Amino acid sequence: MFTIFRIILIFFSIACTVLTAFAVTGSFKNERFLTNTYLVNVHLTSLNTSALINMAASGANIQKRATSTIPQVAAVWQSAQNGDISGAESSIIQTIDAAIPDISYRELGLPDVYSFSYWGYCRGYIIGDITASNNHPFDNNKVNYTWCSPAQVGFQLKPIDLFKTELNNTLNNRVNGLPAGIQTAASTYSNQLQLLLNSIGDDNLQLPGNLNENIDRLNTVTVVSFGFLLTACVLSAISVIIQLLAFFFSPNSCCLTFLNFLFQVLVLIVVLVASATATGVFFFVRGQINDHTNEFGMKSFLSINFYAFAWSAAAAALLVVLFGLLGHCCGLFGTGRRRYRAVQPPVAYDHKEDMVESDSD
Repeated sequence: MFTIFRIILIFFSIACTVLTAFAVTGSFKNERFLTNTYLVNVHLTSLNTSALINMAASGANIQKRATSTIPQVAAVWQSAQNGDISGAESSIIQTIDAAIPDISYRELGLPDVYSFSYWGYCRGYIIGDITASNNHPFDNNKVNYTWCSPAQVGFQLKPIDLFKTELNNTLNNRVNGLPAGIQTAASTYSNQLQLLLNSIGDDNLQLPGNLNENIDRLNTVTVVSFGFLLTACVLSAISVIIQLLAFFFSPNSCCLTFLNFLFQVLVLIVVLVASATATGVFFFVRGQINDHTNEFGMKSFLSINFYAFAWSAAAAALLVVLFGLLGHCCGLFGTGRRRYRAVQPPVAYDHKEDMVESDSD
């Protein structure tokens, strides 16, 4: 019975290690078996670019960002040199706002789908003709991820940096993972896109709900959950080693057995915190996006793979604790195990001592 319980503990400890490893390494690079494991994705197939980009929110900040590297900007800022700053800003805003409604998200160089993980982000495109799926504009079952950003430990999403990177790639005709047949607006709207790139700032990129206000907090909590999940993976691997070594130690050692049980409880707590933190954060993100789908034309999904791995790891860690506790209650891992209980041998009868006593009488 002792061996059976130990094998059960080893099995579930290995399961916890493997599952947390799968969760942590999701979307580490552009491989099919990795890209379907992510924290959250965002579909842009019905994106309203006018809702996403609001140049009127710039105020005086646009003067600091715009440059005179293209003719339109130079002409606009010529009036600013004569004292008409507000007119210059208004002209830039009008130029961009006039072009934005005519430019689709694909022409801006954006993909159909973005997925985000602990390591970065991936770009994906819907398989087939998206215009033929009017009844299901957001189909999460037909996404082909074509490119992932280089893996970065502690990745934190900066929406404005991501948008400007994509826009710059579009202007330079080097959009990452762009499938054949998809055209960008680099040739048709190059001046407007350059003006947008030079002028846009954090206050112009409008995210659904209150994501703009909470993006830094969400990034911090995501990094924390990554740290907990990685720690859980390492601790559960150590737990496997401890369970294997336990075969060579007597379960009669109450102290070692109790410390082993505490270590199992620690693994469980860390896995639960990691899973709950990631789930809570990205349930919130998904809700903020999906509550404003009609306004922004975005739809968000959580990865079934990631959350299945994370919570299955938590379940495996819980089973390790429960079977460990059951083993203690049954006396398999402690001083109550009878086969290891020390029994004092009976005192032998000394016949010679009795004869000495008889002679003295």
